[in-house]
Amino acid sequence: MSQQFRIPKQSDLSIVLALAEIRNELREIVKLKISVIPHYGAAQAELPDENPEKEHTVAFVLAENSEVMPDFHLMLSGSSQRALSITRRPTEITDLATIHWDPWVNHLPTDHRSLIFVRLSGLSRKVLRAIDVEANLVGTGDEAWSRYKDSQQAILNSLQQTQKSILVEFTRKSLEAESAAKSKREALETDLQKNYQELQTKLADEHKARMEALDQRESALTKLKESFNTKEARYVARQQQQAQIDQIKGWLDGWSLTKGTRTKRTTVAAAYGIAIIATGSFTVWFSMGVVEILKSTDITQIAWWQWMLLSLKSVLPFAAFTTFIIYFIRWSSSWARQH
Repeated sequence: MSQQFRIPKQSDLSIVLALAEIRNELREIVKLKISVIPHYGAAQAELPDENPEKEHTVAFVLAENSEVMPDFHLMLSGSSQRALSITRRPTEITDLATIHWDPWVNHLPTDHRSLIFVRLSGLSRKVLRAIDVEANLVGTGDEAWSRYKDSQQAILNSLQQTQKSILVEFTRKSLEAESAAKSKREALETDLQKNYQELQTKLADEHKARMEALDQRESALTKLKESFNTKEARYVARQQQQAQIDQIKGWLDGWSLTKGTRTKRTTVAAAYGIAIIATGSFTVWFSMGVVEILKSTDITQIAWWQWMLLSLKSVLPFAAFTTFIIYFIRWSSSWARQH
């Protein structure tokens, strides 16, 4: 003996979780286990009591939210007897759930058999949503196909009304957007026309002012030309003067010092340079010698005339060094003024 009822199409994960809920509700009066076939052609797999959806043998199928598992079972723990079976029916609009009575109920205590069967039946119809299928298939016809057709027609009518509402709302929104865009475009055209008129007026005024200035300049040039042409003699004199200026400029551009002058300047500059370097070197050398003498001798034992000789030893080269620098600067300045 068995009881069968139709249930709506559900995903594999939804059915597994529903079976787990039924098993947990009946845990106090009977121990059940979940067994499934992961896909067509696969071996039957038993799921654990905790988190059955994470079992590695079925997790990859449940993760896809698919409807490929052909069979689901609630079985009596410790045996192969089926209490509840769910079978996929791919060619029909619903799936089939079956509550078995024989032979698994024979393994239960006699005083609990009726209670377990009734609770299993009620929970199965509730959790698996059998009432949804029965409500959808209620119609005027006697055949399931007629009831299914009526329900589908109701769905189509609802979709048609929804589509109509969407089209009306879309049309209204489109008209509002078009009106807003038109108003915005008209306002933009008005601003552009105003800016164009202002710019055109500004450019016309600037052009007029420049043309007036150009006319005044051409008038002044005409008067100047007439005055210039009436004074031919002065014009010829200026032309000759300009020619002389150009000739002098040509002479100045080609002017340069003679080779002897450049040689003399180089010789004198080299002599001054050698003298400056020599006197400077002597100054540094003698100063360092005086410093070494002072470091190695007690200052209190040096006589005044020795101080004078030491001072002259450093002062005389420095004076010569300074003199050569001064005369070299003066000679350079004089040479520059002369040549």
